[in-house]
Amino acid sequence: MTPLDYAGVIAVAYLLGALPTGYLLGRISKGVDVRTYGSGSTGATNVMRVLGKTAAALVFVGDFGKGVLAVWAPAALGLGPLAQALAGLAMLLGHNWPVFLVFKGGRGVASGVGGLFVVLPLAATAVALSALATMALTRYVSLGSMVGLVVALPCALATVLLSGAPVEYLVYVIPGSVLIVARHSGNIQRLLEGTEAKLGASVSLANSTRQVTATKAPKQPKRRTAPRRAPVG
Repeated sequence: MTPLDYAGVIAVAYLLGALPTGYLLGRISKGVDVRTYGSGSTGATNVMRVLGKTAAALVFVGDFGKGVLAVWAPAALGLGPLAQALAGLAMLLGHNWPVFLVFKGGRGVASGVGGLFVVLPLAATAVALSALATMALTRYVSLGSMVGLVVALPCALATVLLSGAPVEYLVYVIPGSVLIVARHSGNIQRLLEGTEAKLGASVSLANSTRQVTATKAPKQPKRRTAPRRAPVG
């Protein structure tokens, strides 16, 4: 492949990743911009807080499918593993910083795992199982996602070394995992502070709230009543 061929693959994959499934679903179904609610992300977790489980499932499938298509298409065209890896990274960049939404998108977990299932399915399965187990135990989607991404690195290395998978796939897995974890910096801060929203939290469409947290409303002080005076007479 020539540098121009690689540039074309990267450009197409970026535009595919930039398709804002969560944003579009919010606009079409409820006429809202999901970025103005909850965490401000267009991903499935924030969509679930704003629009519900069905909408979140649709967004997850759409984002996962973007990752699958972006990484599978170069192989289908006979372009080789390096093209697949670069397409996967470009797709993540498009999802996280979409040109169609002034570079304000999601975090890339579903899309990243979708691409990983194409190139290293065993590693992707380990990522999914570890993420789901962490979410089930803690009820934190962000923590489960990050644990899964940490697991991705040794699993990908082991798969490449033991099964003979193309080493070029690591060009996708290593920078992609680091990128997605870095996009969770705000979640990490809230986890440390104990204010991260757990699975099942929701926001009201009546008010645009940029952050859902686990903090409790402060208790109202008890009102003191003056002692009753005995009647005179």
